[in-house]
Amino acid sequence: MKQTRIESVIERTVDLISAFLISWCVYEFYIYPNVNSLSSFNVVLIFTIISFVRSYFWRRFFNKELHKAVHSLLKF
Repeated sequence: MKQTRIESVIERTVDLISAFLISWCVYEFYIYPNVNSLSSFNVVLIFTIISFVRSYFWRRFFNKELHKAVHSLLKF
């Protein structure tokens, strides 16, 4: 089934908010304390892996769970 526009907006909003929060936490609790021991490549690699996993999780969640919930609400 195809995702509606509102479902896409909700997915992107949740993804954006979670990206901000996760990035801040990783920076504050992992990157900043180890700033002298990490190269810029390692920092980029860490954030790239986190971004991939986060996006994959939200895409799978919204394609399955939200899609079901929205369509069940529309079937009154």
